[in-house]
This record gives sequence, structure tokens and C-alpha cells, in this order.
Amino acid sequence: MTFPIPDSRWHWLVQDATSELVLDVGDGQPIATAISCRHLRDKGLQTASFSVAQTQLYMELLENPALTPLQENDGFAFLILINAIAAAFFHKEVAAKNWHYQVNALSKQTFAAHELAAVESKYAQCDVLLLSQHGAFFNCLLLQALQLDEQKHLPMFTLIKVSDDRLFDFSGQCLTQFG
Repeated sequence: MTFPIPDSRWHWLVQDATSELVLDVGDGQPIATAISCRHLRDKGLQTASFSVAQTQLYMELLENPALTPLQENDGFAFLILINAIAAAFFHKEVAAKNWHYQVNALSKQTFAAHELAAVESKYAQCDVLLLSQHGAFFNCLLLQALQLDEQKHLPMFTLIKVSDDRLFDFSGQCLTQFG
């Protein structure tokens, strides 16, 4: 698969049947995102064109050498790009809930937006894409599901916010779990 290039046919819409944000790329088969209506910044959003700023972010992520490991599976990489753009432009602000994630006391590595990293809960590790940095905190897109405790699981492509001392090196687990 080669990555499609955004054009004027691309637009976002909220699907009534599922109450989730989808991207219609003009082929009649909308691509679902992980963003439900309750997570939208604009609760009244029904449709929006794929903007120049979104195209710019799409191309920036697509050409980012730090994301090269994701291109082992083009389909997965494309879903990551779409969910990252949807989260960056449409998802409401999320609060940092650092108590769910382990501290990385050993790492001296610094992280930056649009890089790959991982977070760890008491129960599991999860690869993430760092979307944006706000001081010592990062908005991160989960690249696989993550178990937080005995009962709470976060699905793939959930947006979380964690401090930089909770980030670990990218593990690559997401690449083996997506088939």
C-alpha cells in the first residue's frame, strides 16, 4: 500500500450510527477514528473539510524519520496518521493522570513531539506517538490497547497526557500486535 495524498474530496464527519468521527477519503468507505462525539472539542461538529494545516501535519508525520518503524505495516501506519490528526485537531483537552503510569527513574533520554516512546502501567507497557508537548507533559496517542488496572482498559488510539518522566523507549510491541 502506498499512502494516499490528501485532496479536496477528504472530509471529516460524525457518523450518526456510531457517534464517532470518521474520515471520508472519497472512496465510499469512511475510516473510523477512536474519537467519539463525547470527546470532540466542538460538540456541534457534523462535517469539516480536511484542512491545509491537517495536510501539513499528515505530510510532516509521513516524512518523519523518527516514525520509520511504523512503516513496516502501511495499513497500521495510515490508521496512526489519521488518528493522530483527528486527535490533534478535534479531541478535547485531556488531563494528565500520571498515577496510572510508572516513573522511568533510569532514563536520561529527552523526548520531543512526533517521536515514538512507550508508557508503562502496573499491568502492561504500551507504545505511543508523542503528538505535542506542553512544558513537561506530552499528549500521546496509544498505539495499542493498555490495561491500567484490574478493570480499566484504554483502547488503541486513545489520547492520554503524561509527564516526560513517565516515558520509556519505544518497544515496538505495537508492530507485532497489529496484523
